[in-house]
Amino acid sequence: MISSLVDILNDMSEISRSLAVVSDFYNLYGRKPHIDLSESKKKFQISNLQGNIKFKNVSFYYPSDESKN
Repeated sequence: MISSLVDILNDMSEISRSLAVVSDFYNLYGRKPHIDLSESKKKFQISNLQGNIKFKNVSFYYPSDESKN
């Protein structure tokens, strides 16, 4: 009987975490952009978009990598 109660508590904990994630998703999904372009007369032409990105002197390491500390 104790093991059944432990299983139920574990399941409730997982459900609680899942609900928090779903809540975060819906809060993010429901956000409105700060700039409303829906009534703008000038529309951006994405087909003409061009650009270059250069990375110089960029590095990355995982904090758990002991050799980099």
